[in-house]
Amino acid sequence: MSLDPLVFVLMLVLGLAAFLLGLVYMVFKAVGGVLRGLGGLLRGRPKGAARVVALSAGRVCGDPQCRHVEPRPACFCSQCGKRLE
Repeated sequence: MSLDPLVFVLMLVLGLAAFLLGLVYMVFKAVGGVLRGLGGLLRGRPKGAARVVALSAGRVCGDPQCRHVEPRPACFCSQCGKRLE
């Protein structure tokens, strides 16, 4: 008896199992993304978060001695502590 049919069936079963596991993984990722999105909508955004992000790109320190450019979203200078413009 030749082993060709047995190898073919084994490869078919393993391929089908890999396909089904991939399909289950994709379904769980999609459901998790939807649930994370709904959780974000229900929790809402912290107050002032949108304002800080919108004003944060390239803000300059208000101290004339410092004038440090702050690249990250912040309200105060990381060098001297003065309020950013």
